[in-house]
Amino acid sequence: MADPLPLSYLNGSYLPLSEARISPLDRGFLYADGVYEVMPVYGGRPFRFAAHSDRLARSLAAISMEDPHTPDEWRQLLGTLIDNGLQGIEVYHSEHSPPDTALYQELAAQFQLIETGGSDYHGDNKPSIHLGTGKGGNLHLNYSLLENMRRGVAEMTTR
Repeated sequence: MADPLPLSYLNGSYLPLSEARISPLDRGFLYADGVYEVMPVYGGRPFRFAAHSDRLARSLAAISMEDPHTPDEWRQLLGTLIDNGLQGIEVYHSEHSPPDTALYQELAAQFQLIETGGSDYHGDNKPSIHLGTGKGGNLHLNYSLLENMRRGVAEMTTR
């Protein structure tokens, strides 16, 4: 099966996902730190880009990591990924409220995006989040989500 999004952006270069490699000398490995930010895209357009970009900048500053790009550069990078087949939306997440989840379900249906999700479980690093059930049991992921994701990826690769 082909990779769902065969293009990656790593260390300033676009390359096939199958060729992406992270050095064991990478800061994330050496210091066990990093920043994670999701920038959702609906109908080929970034959703609340400014808010996500601002949160990314604050998160990087909090761990004294320089932002490698300006907001305009991030927007351009995201645009390239969209143009090359970004196809999913994180519908289910421990931080989503019921109205958030409903909105993301609606957008997934409207723009024919693959619904994805997860509890955001990271072991002892996030003790308040439990595998598959989120924070305090606020998330219930069943096997049908995985099956739907697999079906969506299979359909996407045959388009």
